[in-house]
Amino acid sequence: EPVLDRWSPKVRAFNTMAGKDPTEVRRRCTSMLGGTLAIGSGPMPFYAGEHLLNEGYCCSFRVVGVDSERHPGAGAFALGVSRVPPTDSRLQGPRCPINAYEVPDVVMVGYGAKYIEERKWHSVPWDSSALKMHDRMAMLVTPAGDLVIFVNDKQVVRIATGLGASSKEEQQKFYPIIDLGGHVDSLLLCPPREPPHVQLRSRNRVQRIL
Repeated sequence: EPVLDRWSPKVRAFNTMAGKDPTEVRRRCTSMLGGTLAIGSGPMPFYAGEHLLNEGYCCSFRVVGVDSERHPGAGAFALGVSRVPPTDSRLQGPRCPINAYEVPDVVMVGYGAKYIEERKWHSVPWDSSALKMHDRMAMLVTPAGDLVIFVNDKQVVRIATGLGASSKEEQQKFYPIIDLGGHVDSLLLCPPREPPHVQLRSRNRVQRIL
């Protein structure tokens, strides 16, 4: 299976469209929130080596469109991963979920300051409404299963999840998923890049809210 290099043309919600560049995805109707799910075309690359501070599955994004006037303070943007590939029948046609958190086997961070896994909602200290134009995000899944989000090479959240491999030798496939809501209305998938070279801080505590 080809590694991640663009957004999948097979899975897009009704309010999501690709730009001229297949690595860009944007909200079709900027005044409408919802229906803005997009998924990567392939699995995230795995990075390992003695030169790295952080090993794991990683991909990066850059904010290339915001609409702070129409949606001031709206924090509906979210990003995450799923083990379900874009070719899965559950993501095709009318069966495709409207919201990213409805995708099977997904872990999401965003929607303001939330973390969602197995349809359970928790609060986290990072709020996606703080994102600005040209911000660069990196998303890392560590071998232990932690989901780590960086903004401009600064760690903003680290969560222990159920994404860990069953053995150290087993590599998994994780597909990046975004929900292009709130004030962020266009996102670019960046070329492959090693995880940020910064020491990871401790895991954040999360609190169940739903």
